[in-house]
Amino acid sequence: MDILKSWEFPQKAWIIILTQSTLILFLFSWLLIEYQNNPFMQQYLTNIAPTLVPILSLSFGAIACHDGYNPLLQIQKVEGGK
Repeated sequence: MDILKSWEFPQKAWIIILTQSTLILFLFSWLLIEYQNNPFMQQYLTNIAPTLVPILSLSFGAIACHDGYNPLLQIQKVEGGK
């Protein structure tokens, strides 16, 4: 089973991936600096945090369960086909 085979992308795809990663890092740093210097944004995020934290926790838990269970299904499909 070649896991790293899926990492063989064309050069154009790597350029797109690196460009998107750079853009995401730039926007994240911009948002972080804005949060540090904007008291209105700090107050808004402080007020919304009690609602947002449980939703994000449940979402990440559901994603983790899905991603943990999916490989088992894939293995069963492969072994069942033999």
